[in-house]
Amino acid sequence: MNNTEAWKPYVDYTQAASSNCRNLAFAGIAMGWAFRLPNNQMPTAVSVAFLLLATFFLLDVLQYVVAAFVLRRWVEGRQDELLKMNDTIEGEYTKPETLDRPAFAMYCGKMGALLSAHAFLCYTFLTRL
Repeated sequence: MNNTEAWKPYVDYTQAASSNCRNLAFAGIAMGWAFRLPNNQMPTAVSVAFLLLATFFLLDVLQYVVAAFVLRRWVEGRQDELLKMNDTIEGEYTKPETLDRPAFAMYCGKMGALLSAHAFLCYTFLTRL
């Protein structure tokens, strides 16, 4: 098994997790809306959940945007180095693991925001029993 083969399941798992979590975030919005008070105001815990769900969606987008910008900047730097050394941009690149850290931090943050939002929604549900 080479490096690419070893990482493929990880990529598949995180893509599936992100996709399923987006569905859970939309479901959280629907659940929160169901908890609105008679005067159409939201309980405090639901408002906090909505803020956390908004944070989830923001981090979900930023995860991919930041990863793309970081990777682009790194690849352009390697191309400049190769162009100066070999008069071509073609060559082998060894990508450092540190390039994925900002995106992974956002991945972890969005998962934490989603879990926290659902904890607040569960709290609201349990207090209404």
